[in-house]
Amino acid sequence: MIALGAERIKMMLEREVGIILDFLIDAVPEKKLPKADGVFGFGHVDSRVAEQIVKIFLAGKAEKIIISGGKRETNRVPNGFSSEAEYLNSIIMKYGVLGNILEEMASNTLENVLFGMEAAYQVGFYPRSLILVAMPPLLRRSRATFAKQFPKITTFGSAFPFEKSEWQSQRRIRRILAEIDRLKMYADKGDIAAVPIPMQVMSAYHFVSARLSKYY
Repeated sequence: MIALGAERIKMMLEREVGIILDFLIDAVPEKKLPKADGVFGFGHVDSRVAEQIVKIFLAGKAEKIIISGGKRETNRVPNGFSSEAEYLNSIIMKYGVLGNILEEMASNTLENVLFGMEAAYQVGFYPRSLILVAMPPLLRRSRATFAKQFPKITTFGSAFPFEKSEWQSQRRIRRILAEIDRLKMYADKGDIAAVPIPMQVMSAYHFVSARLSKYY
């Protein structure tokens, strides 16, 4: 009976994590994604970020690509590349997409936005709308950062396909919970626009926080 109870609670945890993920992944389905002036890619070492950028670009949804990302300790850039932006761009170029705008100094989301847009302005690109591509659970904060720092730029989130089971490890669930914390913390600092968090999401946050260590 105890084992059955534990299994049921773990299933509930997976459901509640899913609720949080659905909130954080602030993305427009690809079929409904409007055309924008450009695609803005947030640096990472997951090749799917680059593949999603290429998919959007080749579908004619944008005319320019901006990629922002330096070399962070938390993300080990593959050997032979000096930055996350350079790594992602190397994948994009394999599809014949050249002339992209790279920013290779940013070490966090705020810097991605500020430095990435500075790089765009330096080459005379002044977008009024952007499709944002990042690790899916970071899209809501990414859009909120643009909303605060560049409120005149309209943004749309785009997430690459993935299985929610990818985010069901203790390490990744902790990262998801921390993302909820960051929404309030960075809004208080003035880095991002305030993000109202629905009661259902906060309920899921507290449910998972209270049981994560015991059941994962």
